[in-house]
Amino acid sequence: MSEVQLLRNDTPINSLFNLLGDKENDITFSLAWFFSKNEKFLSWFLKEVIGDSIKYQKVDINLQKYDEKYGGYTDIEIVVDNDWFIIVEAKKGWNLPTKRQIRKYMKRKKHYPSFRTLFVVLSDCDQEYAIKEVKKYQLKAKVISVSWEKLFLKLNRIRELSNNYQKQLINELEKYLKGVISMDNVESNKVFCVALSRDKAVGSHRISFLEVVTKKKKYFYPVGKGWPSPPPTYIAFRIDAKLLSIHYVKKYDIVTNFHKYIPEIPSEEFDPFYLLWLDTPFGPKKEVKNGNIYANQHLWFMIDTIFTSKTIKEARDKTKRRPGI
Repeated sequence: MSEVQLLRNDTPINSLFNLLGDKENDITFSLAWFFSKNEKFLSWFLKEVIGDSIKYQKVDINLQKYDEKYGGYTDIEIVVDNDWFIIVEAKKGWNLPTKRQIRKYMKRKKHYPSFRTLFVVLSDCDQEYAIKEVKKYQLKAKVISVSWEKLFLKLNRIRELSNNYQKQLINELEKYLKGVISMDNVESNKVFCVALSRDKAVGSHRISFLEVVTKKKKYFYPVGKGWPSPPPTYIAFRIDAKLLSIHYVKKYDIVTNFHKYIPEIPSEEFDPFYLLWLDTPFGPKKEVKNGNIYANQHLWFMIDTIFTSKTIKEARDKTKRRPGI
């Protein structure tokens, strides 16, 4: 039997949800569609954010709703009977909505004056960290945090309660989420941190290493020679003695010629390199300086430590003190 593989821009399509893409909106659409097809999962989610089981007759799930009065597009709005109005904001990585964003969207509760209102954040952040950070905003709104990992694990638990069609959808959504979110284990939440240079990239006089990251959303490093193999789940860059950004590594490949992927680098054969495709940059909103580390030193830190540290060195040291790392 012949092998047939579906690709989009050379990337394998492993799930029907992959046809949408891997941006925040794409993940949101996939999740909302699944809510509409699996009521047990929707009921679990409502219980998770409301804090108790509820009986309902009608649920409206609205995607990318624009508000002419207050402006902006919400990710998901859920209206439960004439009782609850829930705004869901989905983020990739350890990103959280801004204070201004929450305040802006929560004005929409004025359309539902008699409803109880919640603002729900979906992200990679663990609940303790997310709630701690949002509390700093000093908002009157009730904000609930749900991690992608918790949501992912619940899929497996409702599988046995679902019919065959729903089980197939669970399988598809699981495969999709595995490719676009991180799972909470020691290896996947470790960040490899490297110093970034404004020097021209290997074999090029037209593009710098900094531009490869910021403009091409890629990065490359030698296979072997003390570099991590396979590449990490997350990679961080520092420049000018401070953290620049953190990126989820969407995919990687081993290449010997960069020209196909980065046209500014002339066609030339090199020893094998890992070429990384980088997702949207994120990181702490505050400035995080290097601390007392070597200028070109490679180091690791757990992703949550960088959000609670003043320097990269402090994040590295906190990571080293953790059991089993």
